[in-house]
Amino acid sequence: FKYLGDPGYVRVPQKALASDGYAEELRKRISLDEACAVEPGDPWPHMPECTTALAVGDRAGNLVCVNHTLVDGFGSGIVVPGTGITMNNAMYGLNPEPGHANSIDGRKRRIQNVCPTILLRDGEPFMSLGAPGGRKIQVSIAHVIVNVVDHGMGIQDAIEAPRLFRETSTVYVDNRYPPEVREGLLERGHDLVWVDRERYGWGRPVGVVVDPETGLLHGGVQCHLNMHESIAVGH
Repeated sequence: FKYLGDPGYVRVPQKALASDGYAEELRKRISLDEACAVEPGDPWPHMPECTTALAVGDRAGNLVCVNHTLVDGFGSGIVVPGTGITMNNAMYGLNPEPGHANSIDGRKRRIQNVCPTILLRDGEPFMSLGAPGGRKIQVSIAHVIVNVVDHGMGIQDAIEAPRLFRETSTVYVDNRYPPEVREGLLERGHDLVWVDRERYGWGRPVGVVVDPETGLLHGGVQCHLNMHESIAVGH
């Protein structure tokens, strides 16, 4: 009850309180050998991090994509006086070791995970895409583009389709793929991790596609991941 109250008056870490990580933290405090003191835990470290993606279209065919991040939950913890603007802590994305392409240097921009994307067809915008999800953002956007452009899928189906991710020798494979996909990759010598779609930190795309024949706007969002709400809205 330490954290429960009217959210209009107190900050309630709702997502953290319902998270698997916080539940596991509390579970570890339970002893089967002796009675335990009843003390509140600390849910705040389990709050989702702060990257926001918006994909917007209008009746005139204009498309906009915005992808903004503080990286961690409160960024660097520094607010620009008088503005309410919180500075991010994205400098962690630079390599502290000299001599690399992404090493720290004066006035140097770090590599970016966010990649707000607008695709053109015959010179006209037809798809807007963005995503939260850290290092998984770019792969998730690529998956959606391939699904829509090459496989002819609708935007919602393209976003919800199974995915995989590889950044090192290990391939993380969405467990919604059929078993024969897993077996085929193993036979080819890949190091696989078979992961639950709701428990792995996939990118979480949002997108808008313009129907070339009718001009209708179709929105799609990643809607199956716990603690990460997205919604497609039209009016």
